Amino acid sequence: DDKSTYTGAYAAIAGASKSTRVHESHDAWKSKRQPPEPVKGLRPVFDAFSAFGGGQPGSMDNVKFAKLCIECGLVDRAFNSTAADIVFQKVKPKGERKITFVDFLWACDRIAEAKQVTYATVTHAIVMTGGPQSSGTKAEYTKFYDDKETFTGAAASIAGLEKAKSTRERKHWKDGRVAPAVNSVPAGLKESYAQFCSFGGGNGQDMNIKVWGKLTNECGLLDRKLNKIGADIIFAKVAEGGKLLSFRDFLWMLVLVAEEKGTTFDEIGGQIARAAPDCSGTKAEYARFHDDKSTYTGAYAAIAGASKSTRVHESHDAWKSKRQPPEPVKGLRPVFDAFSAFGGGQPGSMDNVKFAKLCIECGLVDRAFNSTAADIVFQKVKPKGERKITFVDFLWACDRIAEAKQVTYATVTHAIVMTGGPQSSGTKAEYTKFYDDKETFTGAAASIAGLEKAKSTRERKHWKDGRVAPAVNSVPAGLKESYAQFCSFGGGNGQDMNIKVWGKLTNECGLLDRKLNKIGADIIFAKVAEGGKLLSFRDFLWMLVLVAEEKGTTFDEIGGQIARAAPDCSGTKAEYARFHDDKSTYT
Repeated sequence: DDKSTYTGAYAAIAGASKSTRVHESHDAWKSKRQPPEPVKGLRPVFDAFSAFGGGQPGSMDNVKFAKLCIECGLVDRAFNSTAADIVFQKVKPKGERKITFVDFLWACDRIAEAKQVTYATVTHAIVMTGGPQSSGTKAEYTKFYDDKETFTGAAASIAGLEKAKSTRERKHWKDGRVAPAVNSVPAGLKESYAQFCSFGGGNGQDMNIKVWGKLTNECGLLDRKLNKIGADIIFAKVAEGGKLLSFRDFLWMLVLVAEEKGTTFDEIGGQIARAAPDCSGTKAEYARFHDDKSTYTGAYAAIAGASKSTRVHESHDAWKSKRQPPEPVKGLRPVFDAFSAFGGGQPGSMDNVKFAKLCIECGLVDRAFNSTAADIVFQKVKPKGERKITFVDFLWACDRIAEAKQVTYATVTHAIVMTGGPQSSGTKAEYTKFYDDKETFTGAAASIAGLEKAKSTRERKHWKDGRVAPAVNSVPAGLKESYAQFCSFGGGNGQDMNIKVWGKLTNECGLLDRKLNKIGADIIFAKVAEGGKLLSFRDFLWMLVLVAEEKGTTFDEIGGQIARAAPDCSGTKAEYARFHDDKSTYT
């Protein structure tokens, strides 16, 4: 709004007079102020923040300045982080990225001005902080990193320690240590050692590094002073290149563990003596062909040392010769044929799927005789090489089912006969006129269905033939008005009806149901229109006649149902817009 602030082309367009600006230097504002005086204890805090994180004392960057303002409690609602950044840019020498201690004093002066407090208040808050605070994570103590006495080779040279002695000059790790006595160990230590060495198929005498790791973990030896890596180093030191250690070597490891943890040998030995190996694995269930070695054959029997047995293989149907042939039961053959023919099969031969369906629907399947047992029975009675069974095979199947369920043969056959036949659990399709009513078939469909061939177009009767034309003057009251309302909806002329308006009318007047769906309504419109797109009121009455026939009701009932309805507007009504709705504004 203030045109006096316009410059360049904007000033020329607005007719404002240009003003000559005088640009002062970056540090000119300092000449108008009294230089701030240093405060005792302020310089050490400034240097501490400057050097924090690897910086140089005496020069502070923007990040360290922001950290100082936050940790000294200078940042609040009156002076936020953005204001601190502006102050830093103001006092920083032009072209530099850091400020000196003198610039820092000027920054304290401007902070005091921004917070509306005294210069002494700001400097006092900084001095009382003492220095920066570190919020990083402190690493845990690590012996081979923090204890420089353990350094060797190049690491010892860099740390300024004496060079590691050569292999010949080094003392053996046992030198200076008292050898543990095998006969004076804590009670139970030998037994515990044997248990750990026997765990997982060991020989009970020698210990490898895995068993040593399990022992140190389950006996509670691992802690901050001795971690898993330290335990492995002790094992490698005592093993001296080997992989298995004896009980005497084990005692030497306990000596080193006691030194590492700062305790006694007896305390460590007693702690192990009170422990036992813990099995956290999953115990497998009994499996006959794995656990019972008498079932082994071939190479497995030779490896396991089991004696081979000579098996006698009998024929597929040899078992039938040892039984009395089952007799047929009255009414059983029709049920067998019904199940065999179900789903397009042939009576007299039943496959595995039909047999399983019979067992389920006849109530033969339960806990004692499940679907797997039914499949085994089918495979048992089925002739070798065949995929289906005959009625005679089915009688043998009933006999074996009775044996498996521990009931009589008569009980099984009675349950099958009482079923009567298979049950269809499929979904029954809804009635569809142009599929289920064969009288509507035409052309090839009529020929396949065995109907008379469709007549040619000249021989066919017109759809109006045989129907009484509706009288325009004797329609139900209100029908004309309702027709006009629907035809006027959406910008129509109120006289002619198109297929969209017809679809809206049939839907909102409740004409659509199972007998007349949306497709049927569109077919009626196409039949009356005879290739046209707009229908008159008389054509509309003809459509109502066809609708009444389709729904099995009267013309007057359909007309009255429409007369009581009105078009429903479900659209969003736009807000009033003057230059759109007020036509007097049109140009």
